[in-house]
Amino acid sequence: MTDFRFAKAVSEEHLVRSGRVCCLCEQQAGARVEIHHIVPKAKGGTKDFENAIVLCFQCHADVHAYAERSPKGRKYSPTELRRRRDAWYEKFEQRRPEVDYKSLAGELLEQFAQRTPAPQGAADLGTEELAREAGPNTEALLQEALDLQAQHKEREAIDALFEAFRRDLEPMAKAQLHNLLGISFYYLSEPEEAEAHYRQALEASRVAGDKTFEGAVLDNIGLVLRDRGDFVHAKDYHRDALEIHRHAGFGEGEANDLNNLGVIYRHFGNLGRAERYHRDALDLSRDLGYAKGEADSLSGLGLISRERNLLEQAKEQLLAALAIHRKSGSKPGEAQDLGNLGNAFAASGDYKRAEKYYRDSLSVDRVIGYRAGEARQLGNIGNLLFRQGKLDQVGKYYSDALAIQREIGDRLGEASVLINVGLLAAANKEDEEACRSMREAAAILQALGLTGTELETARRKLAELGCDEKPADGRRLTADG
Repeated sequence: MTDFRFAKAVSEEHLVRSGRVCCLCEQQAGARVEIHHIVPKAKGGTKDFENAIVLCFQCHADVHAYAERSPKGRKYSPTELRRRRDAWYEKFEQRRPEVDYKSLAGELLEQFAQRTPAPQGAADLGTEELAREAGPNTEALLQEALDLQAQHKEREAIDALFEAFRRDLEPMAKAQLHNLLGISFYYLSEPEEAEAHYRQALEASRVAGDKTFEGAVLDNIGLVLRDRGDFVHAKDYHRDALEIHRHAGFGEGEANDLNNLGVIYRHFGNLGRAERYHRDALDLSRDLGYAKGEADSLSGLGLISRERNLLEQAKEQLLAALAIHRKSGSKPGEAQDLGNLGNAFAASGDYKRAEKYYRDSLSVDRVIGYRAGEARQLGNIGNLLFRQGKLDQVGKYYSDALAIQREIGDRLGEASVLINVGLLAAANKEDEEACRSMREAAAILQALGLTGTELETARRKLAELGCDEKPADGRRLTADG
């Protein structure tokens, strides 16, 4: 049997336009309201907007009570129902202050932004100007976006958000909309879409002349490039953002920029320079009382301590970062700290606590829909099982992680998993597979311009296995890439 119910967007549009007031008796009905088909399906009625009317239970019963075979009284005609509906909608719109729907749109946008928080290393940017662009139809679409978010239908939620503001917007409203859309696609691990929206936000912020917002969006573009493994260009964006934020006197943005540059230089293997950036960010964040910046700084310092094998110091710094991220409600920061703590405890041999941290991180990443983080923790769990000699359980975790990394285009993540796949193959005496995976990982790292620990691991294993170092294109790997 074909479903003849109205689409959710149609129903919600009528509920908003009517204020949940019955279009016949004009009494507030609240939840005791129904959407009636003006022309029934049997007589050629449709499921579109024009064939719907909001009625309370009593009036809905009256409309259906008329008996064609023994008529008594006067039947509601389709024309009358539509005219009564349109008259009430016009009356309700005139009597409802404009600020009502703008205020509600602001609340709904804030809820959407809270469920799509700024990534670690990004500033929390507002949606106030966007809320001012709300119209009478905006509320229903924003509510639909929130409902879809709650159902983990993030792609559909993004479509509903975009549809809510599909019109010409003032520059700052446009910047806020595309920044929010960019963040949403970032968590879906769709970097091309995220970057495209960030670039529209960047252009709009420049038209509006908002330097603070411009710098924050430059940081967001840098984060996308960094996740792709393009650290060289990411560094340029973070440096540009730092210059803008310093000139504009935006301390929180400056702290984010310093931390982002610290992350870049850690990946370049320059731990000393990375530490200086993170410590400068830490001092600035504490002076400003900027909790997120303080936590991000401690997290960065914890990773440097772990790379220096100062494991107890790393745990202390990462636990401090986790406490602040949780208190400030930063889910991305919390997920990353949990995963990093798992690494620190694994390195010190405490596998039980390490696994708990990894699985907690995996849960948070899945809640916020961050696919890159999900892949990272699947790989970490696989690594932990590998260390414990549970080789028969490792392959599935690596396979799932690699599939996600390739799907989202995370080249650095792909290389990391390929190294682990190669180590697993070598442990299983599958030397040909081990060589292939290590060679592929080394080629990716070389293409990314990275010369740190992971590239050294790949080359060392290639040498141990006696593999040809030449990648598929025949170029020989060199230490300077």
